[in-house]
Amino acid sequence: MPDVHIREYKVEDGDEVEELFRHHTEKHLRRSTSLFYKKALNGEPPEDVVAVVAIANGRVVGFSGVKLLGEGKVMYPATIVHRDFRNRGIGKMLMKKKLEIAREKGLKEYTSIIGEENIASRRMLESLGNFEIVEKGKYDENKKWVKYAKKLT
Repeated sequence: MPDVHIREYKVEDGDEVEELFRHHTEKHLRRSTSLFYKKALNGEPPEDVVAVVAIANGRVVGFSGVKLLGEGKVMYPATIVHRDFRNRGIGKMLMKKKLEIAREKGLKEYTSIIGEENIASRRMLESLGNFEIVEKGKYDENKKWVKYAKKLT
């Protein structure tokens, strides 16, 4: 496996991050989330957005971001890893860095809603420790979601 390092998002990462959204996420995530990040990160990221990337062989192979709303609330939580680099711990590294920065910015609790069938993402969150299921629901007739929360103390 190539050496992978995690760093904060830079403006020049924009095209590669957009490509990750376009080719490596589900349609429902691509539409709203990629549009949000394209606008929010088109220039220096605003203070309330935490965004990090995974770099391997000089290119972006992963992205994780979140908009901080305060009071333990977040919007647009996303973690994406290029298909060729999945199952190597990159998503977990991205999440750890994102949560570290979010904690430094004052976030006390992180919540994320994941499709019930997205076993890989659910396992990744659970492997970070202290994530608990706090709610379950449906987003259409056949699809269910699970809401996780973690205190960031």
